[in-house]
Amino acid sequence: MDLEAIQQLIIEEIAGTLTPEQQTHLRQIVADNEEAAALRAAMHEALPPEKVATIRAGLDMERPGEIIAGVKRRKRKVFLLKASGIAASILLLAAICWQLLLAPAIHPGKDRLPGNGKHIALQLANGKTIDLSTAGPRVRIDNITLNNANKKLSYATDESIPQLVTLYIPAGKDYNIVLSDGTEIMLNSATTLQFPSAFTGGAREVTIQGEAFLKVAKQAGKPFLVHLPGNTVQVLGTAFNVNTYDSARVKVALVNGSVRLTSGVDSVLLKPGYLAASNGQKMQVARFDAEEVLSWQQGIYNFYNTPFSEAAAVISRWYGIDFIIDDPALNKRLFTGVIDRNQPLQQFLDNMKATNGLQYEIRDESIHIR
Repeated sequence: MDLEAIQQLIIEEIAGTLTPEQQTHLRQIVADNEEAAALRAAMHEALPPEKVATIRAGLDMERPGEIIAGVKRRKRKVFLLKASGIAASILLLAAICWQLLLAPAIHPGKDRLPGNGKHIALQLANGKTIDLSTAGPRVRIDNITLNNANKKLSYATDESIPQLVTLYIPAGKDYNIVLSDGTEIMLNSATTLQFPSAFTGGAREVTIQGEAFLKVAKQAGKPFLVHLPGNTVQVLGTAFNVNTYDSARVKVALVNGSVRLTSGVDSVLLKPGYLAASNGQKMQVARFDAEEVLSWQQGIYNFYNTPFSEAAAVISRWYGIDFIIDDPALNKRLFTGVIDRNQPLQQFLDNMKATNGLQYEIRDESIHIR
């Protein structure tokens, strides 16, 4: 399978210059090949229709000669001239090639603070930042090659000395990463993960703020340590969930395997099916409801008699929008309901109004509850 040829077809699909025969051919390819399907999904996610419209509208303001020259200098197999004899179509293809393949949203300095916007960002130790929400499916930066497709990042490095890397997931997003040892981490919205580009010492160590589910790859003699605010989880090979949205109450839920949670001088060895909650001074251990604690991985969040202030914080993180409670008396009101991230926010708001009697108003890009 020639991925570059498939990539060219996808670029022309995004630009709207494919012939019906080419479109049928591409659909057959992605139906038969998972790698091609993942590539197509990643490229369409990086350049949605509204972004193409913006590029199209700004063509007369660009310098297309420089863009096309840049494409040629990079020696990409991008056959721009075969798609259309119309100049505008050629320029649009060139601009899209530049956006997807040659400009992977790498920011050289720290002047752009990652994690504050609506895009997923990866920051290297030297301050260079890659916008993974707009980057193409494959990015090379310094000595690291990133594979970024279907909301999942894997990477390879040929660095002699590993560097500390930080992954930022903004509100309204979730993302997956496979670390160099094969450990898989699913990151919930408003979460930060810090990790080395390669594990070379006697222990594998990462730091998490927010919420994540980990499937730790077993490595004999190399324990896996997860640093949380005021706590540390030691793992030998297991699957578990961590939640530090409230840093004053860190929660660790064990699905299988064995983990030890340490906070100061206190330590507890968890068994599968149990959750430990730590406030930095003492710990509480109890069984947990998997549907309640883990359903976020399927885009579902269940509330049952939850203080509305807590529910509002979750809703704000999941949809990436300010959720403002105008009436302070509502903060302690108990809320029961389900959020399905795969459904429109409007549907959730209407259900909330119908089942809990809460009124809402969308104002200034915020949702006000009264």
